[in-house]
Amino acid sequence: MRRKTCYGKLLNAALSVFSSKGYTSSSVSDIIEKASVARGTFYLYFNSKRNAFEQVLDHVIGEIESCVPPSDPDVPFPDYHSVYQRMFSSYASFLDVFHRNRQFADIVFTEAIGLDKGFDRQIQKHYNTHRKRIRRFLRRVQNSGLARRFDVNVVIETIIGYTQRCAQVFLGRNGRCISVEKLARDLADIEFSIVCNAPLSTVRGGKKRVQEKNVAVPAMVRLNRRKRNA
Repeated sequence: MRRKTCYGKLLNAALSVFSSKGYTSSSVSDIIEKASVARGTFYLYFNSKRNAFEQVLDHVIGEIESCVPPSDPDVPFPDYHSVYQRMFSSYASFLDVFHRNRQFADIVFTEAIGLDKGFDRQIQKHYNTHRKRIRRFLRRVQNSGLARRFDVNVVIETIIGYTQRCAQVFLGRNGRCISVEKLARDLADIEFSIVCNAPLSTVRGGKKRVQEKNVAVPAMVRLNRRKRNA
């Protein structure tokens, strides 16, 4: 088995085991059995169960961070619709990754935080990266002359807080069965109302639901939606 393929197989097995059993109840033997590899093969890629969890966490966080492109504050938005489009597509991409990894995400938020200082630093590093991206986006909206006056730090923490909480409540392992697209629209509505100096009807056209011709659904979200409906 090629090295890259074997690593991917072990990483997926570890993700599956941690998602179903949690960190504390999982063992190296569980991962080996799931991947159908020898114990020695496991230790070619991971030093321990903790190291396997750490690399799975890096993988999931990396997927989340890569789905939301950075924003250049020096490139102005042409109008409010462009701002709303960016908000919606960012939420939709993030929530799609969260939903596909919802069991593992629940383990991270309910078990991993506070369990190990190394995990805490890893998660905090992700939050700091996310804060920087939100700050750059908000600065871009401000530089475009489309933002109301607000405390940037308060808005950043508000966005992070309600996004994480809503993802857990509505898309988590025991979520309330709301679609990724619907939740992304609702969160974009909230952020637009907080950030922009125009009423929501400016981009919603006075309608309850934005038409897809005005706000594009990210390709990955459309693909996963078709798979779920198949």
